[in-house]
Amino acid sequence: MDVIYSKITDFDAWIALAREVEPLFGPMAEEKAFQKALRQAIIEKTAFCILSDPNEKDSFLKGGIVISKESNEIVWFAVSEQYRRIGYGRQLLEVAINKLNPQESVFVQTFDGSVSEGKAARKLYFDFGFTDHKNGGLNPAGVPTVIMKLEKQKPIKFPISHLSTGDKKIVKARLYGSGNMAIIFSNMDTNDQNEWAPIINQLICYRYMILTYDYPEHMNDQSETLEDAISFVSDLGAKKIILIGASRGGVASIKVAAQHINNESIVGVAALSAPIEYEGTVFYSKGDLNGIKIPKLLINSKNDDGANDNRKMLKMFDEPKELLLYPGDAHGTELFDKEESIIAKLQNFIDSAFTRCENLM
Repeated sequence: MDVIYSKITDFDAWIALAREVEPLFGPMAEEKAFQKALRQAIIEKTAFCILSDPNEKDSFLKGGIVISKESNEIVWFAVSEQYRRIGYGRQLLEVAINKLNPQESVFVQTFDGSVSEGKAARKLYFDFGFTDHKNGGLNPAGVPTVIMKLEKQKPIKFPISHLSTGDKKIVKARLYGSGNMAIIFSNMDTNDQNEWAPIINQLICYRYMILTYDYPEHMNDQSETLEDAISFVSDLGAKKIILIGASRGGVASIKVAAQHINNESIVGVAALSAPIEYEGTVFYSKGDLNGIKIPKLLINSKNDDGANDNRKMLKMFDEPKELLLYPGDAHGTELFDKEESIIAKLQNFIDSAFTRCENLM
């Protein structure tokens, strides 16, 4: 079932769900303040729900969630008892987090660990990276609560030592999440980490470690900087790593994947608008490309200068491999603005690459 923006015609169904959970939440259905706040959330498009099947006689909510963009928090969340433990709560929470600001911490008030009826909700929040932040007191139903917190992304720095000057330097980076599965995003020529926001916003609710970083100096080949990024996430505990890059970042990702064919920690590589050569510099040979055995995904526009190179690369690659070409001439991360489906394609690639490596273990 799809999570959708609620409409004012869903109001009565919301009230019915609120009445169902009142024993744990406290009085709501007949409270004027609650009704007013709910109507306002629906109007402001901060209320999301999963509705009953269209062929059902009466319309009802299987689950609903309300957020506040001002306070960056989840302010109300419930799933009808008969529809729990089948994934609807996870769907709703994922949508809610994606609508909030990842540059700031996300908060939610939920049951504390002593409440047996709240264990499933707490586990779901833990799965998304929330941790207990502070005591929330008793809610209107007299049930003990806690404020949980999903940490904002962390600005960090890591050292590199492969500069043309021979000097050591510190790279500015951003680290999201934690865990033993990591994704490293390498910038295109604009060298702007913010350009990865569309895909990061979709991934942040999963238990992945995500790293973006700046290039310290202008070079066509940024593969050595990526090597330092790999060492950095490995030192933080990453055991399986997917490399994703755009333009020169895509070149670096493919080149490093080719150099790590015997490194079991690199489990997938995806590149947006990454050519074989640029201004006379050839980045990798047919043998390099053929040697990459991990899953490979190439994405580009049909009219991009590197599209023909991508067609050649697909032939040189061994399976598993895929090439996606879209209309127009958008380059690298510009594709996110032109083709929303690319985000889902990258998500599916990441999920399948991590799942594949687990199955091979």
